[in-house]
Amino acid sequence: MSAFTIATAAQLLERHHLLREIIHTGGWTLDASDVPGADNPIAAVTYDTRTVAPGSMLFVKGRFRPEFLDGIDGRGLAVYVAENDHSDRTAAPGLIVDDVHKAMSLLSAEFYDRPQDELTVIGITGTKGKTTTAYLVHAILNDYSNQRAALFSSEQTCLDGRTYTDSKLTTPESLDAFRMMRQAADNGMRYLVMEVSSQAYQDAAMADVPVAQYAFLDGTDGNGTDSTAGTDSRSGARDLFVAARPDPHNRMGFLLTADGAELGPFELAMPGTFNIANAAAAVAMALKAGVPATDPAIHAIERVSVPGRMERITAGGNLVVYVDFAHNYLSCKALVDEALRAYGDRNPRITLVAGSTGGKAIDRREGIVKGADGRAEAFYFTLDDPNFEDPTAIAEQMRSYVTDPRAETHVIVPREDAIRAAIEDARRHADRFNVVLLAGKGHERRNIINGKPVPYEGDAPIARRLLGL
Repeated sequence: MSAFTIATAAQLLERHHLLREIIHTGGWTLDASDVPGADNPIAAVTYDTRTVAPGSMLFVKGRFRPEFLDGIDGRGLAVYVAENDHSDRTAAPGLIVDDVHKAMSLLSAEFYDRPQDELTVIGITGTKGKTTTAYLVHAILNDYSNQRAALFSSEQTCLDGRTYTDSKLTTPESLDAFRMMRQAADNGMRYLVMEVSSQAYQDAAMADVPVAQYAFLDGTDGNGTDSTAGTDSRSGARDLFVAARPDPHNRMGFLLTADGAELGPFELAMPGTFNIANAAAAVAMALKAGVPATDPAIHAIERVSVPGRMERITAGGNLVVYVDFAHNYLSCKALVDEALRAYGDRNPRITLVAGSTGGKAIDRREGIVKGADGRAEAFYFTLDDPNFEDPTAIAEQMRSYVTDPRAETHVIVPREDAIRAAIEDARRHADRFNVVLLAGKGHERRNIINGKPVPYEGDAPIARRLLGL
């Protein structure tokens, strides 16, 4: 790799018609050779002034305050990239650009020696199902390649095919994405499955990433099970069709066909017709990525479990608990639909434990209730990121939306107490088959209260502990 310098950065920006001017101690120019130290290698790239070290390139973006640059010359800033002149705050040269986000994507890719060219990148975007589909595609490709597939998802990141760490964003900042791609490539990864927010797909976050194919998930209610995959990231090509249909020999299973050819029976660890649709999309993408339809790796989807996504907890007897992120009408309806699909022949007694966030999406409160009203026999309204609102008031508001006169309703604000009460109540009705739905939190381990994150054990850990698992 040739040295990445101020001069090479300026040339790259100019080729992409992003460079407006270069600010330096001698004034302004468009010729990087006029800048002292223009051929010195850049040692690091960052968008955080707190991490600037000798030889760093700093991207000035977002909610930036000029005073963040005060004293930065003493830490060895080599150059900044920005849409505005900051020479009143730093003596470092500045590459002034039309779009700093696009500039950051281009330059950080170059700094990390274009790791995207060493990976087969598969992007998954859309409104619903991105995370689950990403996990399913990754499972197939990772199994097929002997653990040489990386994963970027909103839940977890995997850079070595084996180790999973919690993620912070659906799509990381482009600089962070290229840094992680470099780690993945250096770890010998061949594939990268990348969950991409709809906004990132449209803007600069994915600039200059050669995506082999995209899945576009439309966010329907999960009743459809046909999926397609294209070979081109943005041409709309859809030349492979995978369909799913119920398995007549297995109530919990389904059959897949690819362009009419049978792939065999499947049964997911994650229940739900919407997850079957996600599985069909994942298989379509894996086949387009080169996995043979007859390869056993296709069945890796059967072992996938996404934390907090239709996570089923059983302890024997007449009780099953589901943990899911369901937080609006459609997702809550789908959660109840699945409970009835799986256990409807056992006349289940369904209990919903749910709250709703404070300060935003207020209409979701009624939607959550509506998704279960008339089918759940008990409701426990509780805390779920109330922020600056009164959690009791939110819970009482949700309680007021229950129209079924036969349903029991309870307000228990501490979430652990609400889960405990729901499970104890289910045990008191052991003459019935009980399904307890813990909705909204998924695998989250905090609640936002008065603007601050407060640690929370998590719905699944609490349920398992209460069930003695």
